[in-house]
Amino acid sequence: MIAMVCLLASCLSNDDETVTYNDTAVTSFTLGSIRCYRTVKTAAGKDSTYSYSYSGSSVRVYIDQVNRRIFNEDSLAVGSDLSRVITTISTKNNGVALLKNLDDGNWTLYSSSDSIDYTKERVLRVVSSDGQHSTDYTVNIVCHKEFADSFSWSRMPGDARIAAFTKMRAAQAGGLVYLMGTDDNGVMTLLRSADGSAWTACAMPATDMTGATMAGVGGELKVYAAGTLYSTEDGETWTATTPSVPLKTLAGGCESEMYAIGTDGKIMVSGDGGTTWEQDAMESGSYVDNTGYLPATDISVIATATRTNSDVTNVTMVGNKAYTGEEDTFASAVVWNKIVDKDAPQVWTYTNIAWDNYAYRLPRMEGMAAVGYADGILAIGGAPVNGTSVAYSKLYYSPDRGATWHTQSSMNVPEGFASAKVATIVEDGKGCFYLIGANASATSEDEKCMVWRGKQNKVLWKPADKYYE
Repeated sequence: MIAMVCLLASCLSNDDETVTYNDTAVTSFTLGSIRCYRTVKTAAGKDSTYSYSYSGSSVRVYIDQVNRRIFNEDSLAVGSDLSRVITTISTKNNGVALLKNLDDGNWTLYSSSDSIDYTKERVLRVVSSDGQHSTDYTVNIVCHKEFADSFSWSRMPGDARIAAFTKMRAAQAGGLVYLMGTDDNGVMTLLRSADGSAWTACAMPATDMTGATMAGVGGELKVYAAGTLYSTEDGETWTATTPSVPLKTLAGGCESEMYAIGTDGKIMVSGDGGTTWEQDAMESGSYVDNTGYLPATDISVIATATRTNSDVTNVTMVGNKAYTGEEDTFASAVVWNKIVDKDAPQVWTYTNIAWDNYAYRLPRMEGMAAVGYADGILAIGGAPVNGTSVAYSKLYYSPDRGATWHTQSSMNVPEGFASAKVATIVEDGKGCFYLIGANASATSEDEKCMVWRGKQNKVLWKPADKYYE
């Protein structure tokens, strides 16, 4: 019995022993409530600041174990106070977390109840529970400095060749902006630019450029002139293709299809890069006949992948229907839509924005052009048929593939741009777009050639950042 008691006492003593580990790693890092400050204008025009709190746990914080970095890729909201943020930090096997002080470089024991200052880069040290090992992490928590929806213009240098244009059209292909224009003498010039700050003359694809139209399709610039389709990747070297049928106007395209207007005014499609063309399918039925609203001039094609299927593309065609004379008072642009899906072929459908008293129509404007931008479509044009606004004085934005069009005070055209006699719009494939205008008869050099680069912050930010201000 004495032996058994001694044995039992020995076992109880072993249960009280403390086990330690040599692991040093941060296993989770979560931000708590964050105070945010905003400044707004009162009705009296004075600044007023208010604050609110939001949960930082909605922003994912990444732990890079290889490079020993802790950071948030999706920046916190503008105005976030990073000087006092409660943080929950977990370590492996009860490692001890220490923070290096910003002022004296000493180390302070981490506490989940104490706020942390993230206005500067911090160093977090994890000491193993056996006290023999440690690992340092660099911590960077950042917030946006600008609002996602803030918009700005930058004036780019002018160009005498652009100033002489009386007609112009622009397109983007392969990250280059192309501008085709004609002066009063009928001389046609094709220019290209990488960023709108300098323009280089391109080699013309042919001597006969009668009725030339162009579009950017699949990384290449396509030009259709005098019955031949020309393609280039750099504006210097061209390849020529003879379409299977004559075309009237090259419209644009997506990765898998090209579109044009045929000699009979119908929409044509090519699936082999422009060699073979056929009439594309349109909505039809006993009570459906929208052939009178097909686009004929000032055509733009905007193609975007759907949010759910990267191989399914939404295509919107915006343009003006054929002008039939002074009695033609049709005041709206025409909008057609198609879904490109190889597994389920779709047809073109007409989007009616022309009925009386509809407040969200896109006016029928001379020289109209449209581009995809900011998860929607931007359009601008010259004098409207109804004459209620000044040419090139408004940017129209559609968030819903052309069903509704809006003007926004936050996205006005630059001051003085309405003096342009001819203008166009083009996006650069890099998050910016350009308004390009010319007025050869202007007395001011600033008005003879106007090149403005516009940008909205959320378009330039990484995709993940779009969910936060």
